[in-house]
This record gives sequence, C-alpha cells and structure tokens, in this order.
Amino acid sequence: MKISACFEPLEFDEFLSSATAAEKCGYHRIYVTDASLIWRDVYVYMTRALAATERCDVASFVTNPVTRHWTTTASAHATLAQMHPGRVILGIGRGESSVRTLGLQPMKSAEYAALVPRIAALMAGESVGDDDRELRITWANTRVPLMLGATGPKNLKLAGALADIVMLQVGGLPVAARWAIDWVRKGAEEAGRNPHDLQIVATCDLCVSEDEEEIRETGAVTAVVAGNHLRRVIRMSPEHGMPDELIEAAEGTKAAYDYFQHCVPGADQYAKVTGEMIRHFSIVGTDGECLAHLRALGEAGVDEIAVFPMNGRLEQMEIVRDRILPALEPVTS
Repeated sequence: MKISACFEPLEFDEFLSSATAAEKCGYHRIYVTDASLIWRDVYVYMTRALAATERCDVASFVTNPVTRHWTTTASAHATLAQMHPGRVILGIGRGESSVRTLGLQPMKSAEYAALVPRIAALMAGESVGDDDRELRITWANTRVPLMLGATGPKNLKLAGALADIVMLQVGGLPVAARWAIDWVRKGAEEAGRNPHDLQIVATCDLCVSEDEEEIRETGAVTAVVAGNHLRRVIRMSPEHGMPDELIEAAEGTKAAYDYFQHCVPGADQYAKVTGEMIRHFSIVGTDGECLAHLRALGEAGVDEIAVFPMNGRLEQMEIVRDRILPALEPVTS
C-alpha cells in the first residue's frame, strides 16, 4: 500500500512547500487538480512541483478532453515527460468540475473511449488519424502512463480496458472499493488484459487524529464530493449494482452541489456533514483505526491511497511519516 498526496493549485508558496514536504515525508506521488475556473493552471503547477522535487511522480488529477483540445493535453504531458523522465502521469476523465462550471457536459463515453488511446499514441510520437488527416507531435517519443478517473460502471470498465492506473472516485469505503474494482476487472478482462497489471488508486481523506474538528475540516470534502459522484451514478446507471451500504452512504450526503465551491474546505455545502458521514468515505481516527481501514482497502484490491486535499497539512504529513508509513508494510502485506 502506497500513500500519495493530492494538491489544489491555489496559493503558490503553500502549494510548493506542501508538495516538497510530501516528498520528504515519504509520500509516493503528487497529484495536482485541474479546473480552470476554480484553481490556477495545472500545468504551471505541475512544472514547478516537478522542478522542486526529485523522486515523486507528478500527475494531473484529472484533466479532461473538453476544456483543452486533446492534442494540447498530449503535448503538455509529453513535454513534461521529456523534461522529467519517468516522473509524469497523465490523469484524465470525461470532465467534472472543469466542465460543469462552464455550463458544459462531460464528453460522451464513446467519444472519450476513442480519444484516450489517440492521446497516448501522440505522446509516444505515433501518427493518429483525425477525420481525413494524420496527426503527430513531431518531437514526441515518450510513453506516458495513463491514469483514468472513474466512478460509474461504464467508465470503470473503460478504465480497466485502457488505463495503466485507475483512480477510483468513490470514497474510501472498502465496500465501495470492492464494487468499483469488480467493474474495472470486468473491463480489463473483456479487453483481453490481465486485471492484476493495473494499479488501483482510491482517492479520499486520511486524517490521523481524534480531534473531530480537524477530521471534519477536510473529511467533509471527501464525503460530499464522493456522494455527489455516486448519486449521479445511481440516477444515470440502473445497472450499477451498487451495494446497499454504499447507496445509503451516498444518499446520506445529499445536498445541492455548487461546483464553484468544489473541494473548498469550510464551504457552505459541507457544513451539515456529520462525523458518521465522514467515516463512511474517509480514513480517520487513531493510528490503529487508520491502519485497520488501510488493511481493509488493501484486502479489497487497492494499491494506493491518494489523500485529498493536502495543501498546508504539514503536521498530518509528519504524522503519516512517523506513525503510518513504518507500519504499512506488515499491515497490508
């Protein structure tokens, strides 16, 4: 089990000090969020994070093919990958906060499924067809790992078919992870791939604390965001097969969702979230409680936890370094 840190490109000095602290504390990867009307530019911040660190992979979390042309996305990631070999990951989804704040809709799954392999091919320097043209990036020659973010069955299966890394956007409940991973594995098997070759990452909060106010400050974000994703799946995908426990947890966070307050700790839409709701979706509590939760997620098939949001949480990073990471290997092996 690995632990990684997700950062919002907000106040730059805090972002950079947080990213460098994450690497020093032993976090596995650095993820940088992308929504042009909410946060600063993801590629500028990825560039600076890569320059300021030495070991951690840095990934977009997640970009989309709606707000930027797909050739621009390919070129940006291929550029960073040549500058920092082996340390860049392209994280992509159909579009969520980026597109909804513009009044747009996510890309249709069929179009997205056709586009993702073309982006990968462009980054590797291959030619790809686009209507009656052949496109290529003249200087590109790097295979950049693909991470697909997904919540619902259709996109979880698609991630299993196409991705190197699958980012589960369903919260931190072990039952949610098992449900989502089952769909990922179906997609991989139908595509003739070995599901065990995929890396599975779950995004949620991790707060090692018994202070309920500290737990709620960031844990409320995970609960509401995950609940919002899952409720859409419940409405739009009758074949979802979601376990009752997960449906109840998602419905428990029901509220009007303001995408301009997306992932903003302390925002109004997170005010009514209870400690019980947070515990449905995040890893919180004492060292022992957090380690037991991590064990359960590992047994469910999760390889990595991407903790969000981590801006400015230097004390939590040190706690994880000192009290969680040393115990992880025996706990999750």
